[in-house]
Amino acid sequence: MKLFKFTVPTFSVLVLGTILLFSACGKDEESTPARDKFLGTYNVSMSCSSGAYQFSMSIKESSKGSEIILIEGLFNSVILEATVSDDAFNVNQTITIPNSGIFTVNGSGVITSSGQNLTFNFTLGDVNGGTDNCTANCTKI
Repeated sequence: MKLFKFTVPTFSVLVLGTILLFSACGKDEESTPARDKFLGTYNVSMSCSSGAYQFSMSIKESSKGSEIILIEGLFNSVILEATVSDDAFNVNQTITIPNSGIFTVNGSGVITSSGQNLTFNFTLGDVNGGTDNCTANCTKI
């Protein structure tokens, strides 16, 4: 019976294989979706060319993907869909506001590094060409 002979090249291959095996089996880091920092309920102080408004709104997850958030309460029962990238989001949507009509919402928002404050600048356009420029300053409750 022939015995297996350990040589330097054989030993080197075994050591290298063991290192590769264990490094490949390392725990994968799970990343938190960028949208998660936006989720929650906010007190809103909004200033528009049409006037000033105070209310609360909620930002929730969308089932459409981890980069989508749903903004509820900005226009009563209307839900805005926004696309998140890092600390910012964008909205470009046509909505129907009950008893008011059809509008376009175009704008963007950014959240602070602490995740407590959010600023949302947008233009609300109506079908007749009128616009209302707004800035919503939001504080997480």
